[in-house]
Amino acid sequence: MAEKTLKTCIVMRSGTTAEWNSNEDFVLKPGEIGIEFPIDDSAKMKVGDQAETEWKNLPYFGGMKATVEG
Repeated sequence: MAEKTLKTCIVMRSGTTAEWNSNEDFVLKPGEIGIEFPIDDSAKMKVGDQAETEWKNLPYFGGMKATVEG
């Protein structure tokens, strides 16, 4: 199989807590990542499941907070 190098940028669905809360019935596609940026500059993620669970009912991914720098 031939190798091919792709130069790309991957952008995930993201929004502030207020933006996600205003659209809390939104459903991520299976495996799609949604990133929530609260006002304290941390980031929280949710991942779409096979059950088409609404954003408001998906658990946050992982147990540690991430801090956004730069």
